[in-house]
Amino acid sequence: MEEPRIYAPHAIEPAYEALKSYLEDSVAAGAEFKVDDTIQMSWIWLQVSNDERGKKVTAPVYPSMPMEFSDDCSDALNLMIRQRYVADSFGEEPGWCNACQSAIVIKDLYECEQWFMNRMDPEEASDSGWFVGAEDSNLDVNVAKNLERKSLWELYCHREEIGEFFLLPVDWGVDFEAEPVVWHDNEQITPLPGSYLEAKTKANNGWQSDA
Repeated sequence: MEEPRIYAPHAIEPAYEALKSYLEDSVAAGAEFKVDDTIQMSWIWLQVSNDERGKKVTAPVYPSMPMEFSDDCSDALNLMIRQRYVADSFGEEPGWCNACQSAIVIKDLYECEQWFMNRMDPEEASDSGWFVGAEDSNLDVNVAKNLERKSLWELYCHREEIGEFFLLPVDWGVDFEAEPVVWHDNEQITPLPGSYLEAKTKANNGWQSDA
C-alpha cells in the first residue's frame, strides 16, 4: 500500500517533509487513504483525490471561499510551517486550532481597516477561541447582535496576514498596524533573537513594540 503522492514544488523542505513523514508513518501503521478523505496537518485541511496516476493529496487554494482544492500543496504547507514558526518566535507551544473552526467577529469587520485579534479559551470544539474586532468599528462589541461567527479560513481569505498568527495560544493577541504588534497579557512582546518573526520584521524595516 502506498501513500498518496504530494505535489508541492514551492514548499520549503520542513513543510514538505512534515506531510511526507505523516503519510509514510500512517501507511506503515496500516492506514488506508481513500478518495475524499481529509487530512488535518496542524491548522490546514488537506484532501485525498485521484487521477490516472493514482491517489494524490490536494490542498485548499487561497483565497477560495468556500474551499476549493488544488494539486499544488505548496502554499498550504508553507502557511502551516509559518504558523509553527510564529509560535516558536515567542518561545510558545502552539495553541492548536484548524481552518474550519470559527472565530467571533464584529459584524462590520470587512468595512474596517484597524483589525485586531485576541484569543480566549474556546467554549466548544467548533470554536477556536479567537475574537477578531476593529478599532474603527462603528458597532458596540458588548451587544450580542453586533457579533457573528466566521470560519478562520474565511478570515484568512479576506485578510492574508492574519493567517500566520492563528496558532498563538490563549491570552495572546495581535494588532494589525503598519507591522503586526503581538501582545500577551496586555504587554507588547518582541520576537526572540534569531527567530522567524525577528528576521521577517527586520526585512520589513522594524518591529513595533514597547518591550
